Order: sequence, then structure tokens, then C-alpha cells
Amino acid sequence: MKKHFVLFLLIFVFSIRLFAGGKHCLWQVEGQNNKVFLLGSVHMLSEQQYPLPAVFDSVYTQSAALFFETNIDSAMSPQAAALLMKQGLLNGRQTLKDLLADSVFQKVKKILDHFGQPVELYLKMKPWLLSLMLNQLNMRALNLNPRLGLEMYFSHKAKQDHKPTHGLESFKQQIAFLSRLSEINPNTLVLETIREIETNNKTFEELLTAWQTGDAQALDSLINAGLKEFPQVGEFLLVKRNLNWLQKIEPLLKSKQNYLIVVGAGHLVGDQGLVQLLRQKGYRVQQL
Repeated sequence: MKKHFVLFLLIFVFSIRLFAGGKHCLWQVEGQNNKVFLLGSVHMLSEQQYPLPAVFDSVYTQSAALFFETNIDSAMSPQAAALLMKQGLLNGRQTLKDLLADSVFQKVKKILDHFGQPVELYLKMKPWLLSLMLNQLNMRALNLNPRLGLEMYFSHKAKQDHKPTHGLESFKQQIAFLSRLSEINPNTLVLETIREIETNNKTFEELLTAWQTGDAQALDSLINAGLKEFPQVGEFLLVKRNLNWLQKIEPLLKSKQNYLIVVGAGHLVGDQGLVQLLRQKGYRVQQL
């Protein structure tokens, strides 16, 4: 499995320095009588990334409503947790030990011990859910917190301001996409996750820097390049979802109100990203 593939999984689920001047991971799409702002998100941040650039709050203020990948309140509900457990846990007596080679399972035990976690808590997880959880544990070890991610920041702000929020897809749909990671050999998926955690934490710093400086080319390389070796994964985690979202974004561009759309940065950059797809449709898109 190619380097940086697991980075895409993290963006789907970062400190360094303060934001530099110039461009941001933010684009403005001109509609017939309005603007739609596309803000690339990092789902986990630290206090060092705050305060956010003034332009982020500016586009928020200009927007009548916000759109996230999925509805934040729904994703944090007990029903969503139950759905995640239903889709992500193994049935019957089967455990990870039955699915992973012994050498890989021993690596799982070792890295969970490193994070201070008993392996027993993870034995019933399917490999794709385990990989996501290992990434989350690693991010927390780097003092990154999902409660400081852009989605939580803007969701909380919208509640205070009584501003409507919506999801581009349901949480059920999102889990269905993630569960398709089961199509990857479980040993390959888990082993690559562990290898990247052990050797490539520096890459997360590069990713944060690219995001903070609006370096779309670097973001595309860091987040999406690994998917080229796994086209089936890129198809259902990136391409298909972007095309689905495009169908919901285009009607917004016919409104007289402005909107802010906050999605993972990997969905905006590259040849299959929303920015390029909208340009191909003839819309004028400008990076802010």
C-alpha cells in the first residue's frame, strides 16, 4: 500500500505555525446571484491553530446557512453511535485475532499498549474501524482534538447564531462508505496504518502546513496521491461522494443567499475535487 493512503482516512474522520498571509484552503464559487464558499476542513486541530483566520469568520457571517459532510447533531446522537457499532463490530464469537495474521495482531497489541489502551477493548472491531480508531488515538497523542476541528467550531457558532446547518449526506451513508474499506485486505490495511503512525508523524506536520497556507497541490499529493494505487477506494470514498455532493451544491448556486460548505480538505483539491468539478461546469471559482 502506497505512502499517505491512511492520511486520506484521517481527513475523512493536525501544531505547527500560525496561519501565514496569502491563500487559505478556502474557495469562492460565484453563482447567478450569490456566492458559495468551500472551506477545506481538518477534522482535528489543537489550540495552536486558533484563532482562525479572519476570512473564515467573514465567509461564515456572509452565509445564510452551513453545509457539512453530514449533519453534526445527527452524527453525535446515540442513534449514530449505535449504527457505527452495528456496522463496525464483528458478529458472534469472531474477533480480530481470527481476521489478522498473528504477526499483525501482535503489532496491534504493541501499539495499543503504547497508547495505554487494553487490546480487549478493540477485539470486536472490524479492521476498518480499528484503523480509524488507531488514527484517532495517534492524533490525540499529538494533542489534536475533534472538538477543536472546523466542523465543531462552526456548528457551535451556528447554534449560537441560530443559523441553519445541513448535511450533504446522511450519517448512515457516510458509515456505508467507510465500511467498504472492508474490501481491502485486513492485514494490509491495519499494518499500513501502524507503519504510518510509527514512522510518518512528520507527514501530519506537512499536511497541516499545506492546509494553513492553502497549498492545494501539496494537499492533493499528501492526501489523495495514495489512492491512485487503489482506484476502487478512491472511487467510493472520494469520487462518488464528490459527484453526489455536486448535485446538491449546484442548486445552491441558483439561490439569492450565500452558503458556506465545510468538508474535508481532500474533497476540494485535485482533478476529481469539487473545485475542479465546478470549474468544469463553467463556474468561476477563486481561492481566497
